[in-house]
Amino acid sequence: MKLIEKAGTMIRGFVKWGAEKIEKTIEWGIEKVDKIKTFFNPPKPQPDPFVPTEKQKKDAKSAAGNIKKTFPNGIESLEYKTPEQRRETVERLIQNISRDRGLGNIAVEFKSLDCNGEYHPASDTLLINDDLLQCEDPNIWKRLMFTACHEIEHRHQFAAMNAIKNHKPFEQYGYSVERIKDFAENWGENGENYIDWTEDIYGYYNQPLEIDARGFAELVEEEYERLINNNI
Repeated sequence: MKLIEKAGTMIRGFVKWGAEKIEKTIEWGIEKVDKIKTFFNPPKPQPDPFVPTEKQKKDAKSAAGNIKKTFPNGIESLEYKTPEQRRETVERLIQNISRDRGLGNIAVEFKSLDCNGEYHPASDTLLINDDLLQCEDPNIWKRLMFTACHEIEHRHQFAAMNAIKNHKPFEQYGYSVERIKDFAENWGENGENYIDWTEDIYGYYNQPLEIDARGFAELVEEEYERLINNNI
């Protein structure tokens, strides 16, 4: 009888232990799913604090025109280009947009990345995700064009920050002093204040540098859609 009671106690303990393990596993899974959902549906500041400068409005129209000029038959025409031709075409577009914004040429690299693109101010280099460029999805190619505009806006921000830091004229960049100071505070001395998306996606999306870069890229996209829809 005691043996049966002992066995029953052990079984109940095992069932309880198993139930707790399952509950913790479910909680872990829910947390992971929520993080994935957040990544693919990133939060947008409410209300969106981005207010374009007059120069950004002008530059966005120019960038959209460059995209249309680079792809007269649509961005989907990349389908007929070799991998190297795709890189050459996108780099030419990036250089044209950068020069038109008064920034001169920039070093461009195509690499495997865990994001669409990046700008590295220390080396003044713009990176584009080559895996995405070599895929066969026109919608992804289109996103990469606006990613390039986003990263060029980061270059524009740093040019303005460096101008103020080195006591040089900064008015040509179109930002107010307060806005440039917000950028500089967001970045810190060597990027120590910048929030990477892998660390805190909400913090990443809502910091001044990213709000501005994202806003500029959206302006370019709106202008590009206007050109396409009106066949301008």
